Amino acid sequence: MVATRDEIEAYFPGLRGTTWTITSPEEDAYNCLAWVLGETDRFLSPIESDGYEWPEEWPTADSAESYVTLLSTLGYTPAANDDLEPGVVKVALFGTIDGPTHLAR
Repeated sequence: MVATRDEIEAYFPGLRGTTWTITSPEEDAYNCLAWVLGETDRFLSPIESDGYEWPEEWPTADSAESYVTLLSTLGYTPAANDDLEPGVVKVALFGTIDGPTHLAR
């Protein structure tokens, strides 16, 4: 099932009123974290669930801090802003008060 713009903005209300584009359809072979890490053949999540993987050496909490720690161990550094910069790959971490909900490159 392909999500509509309204459905996506309902899930990510911070997108409302901004310019954004769906760059690829939903995928059954990988999830958003795998995509951010350049992997397109597995699902990654610290939450134990059938079909998901999580390397032992990675932080295990499903929190923004854990994802920031994970990304920093993989060579990412915090950006000063969200401006596009030629040659720089930036990662956006989306979430709610309950925790992370999505990552994007």
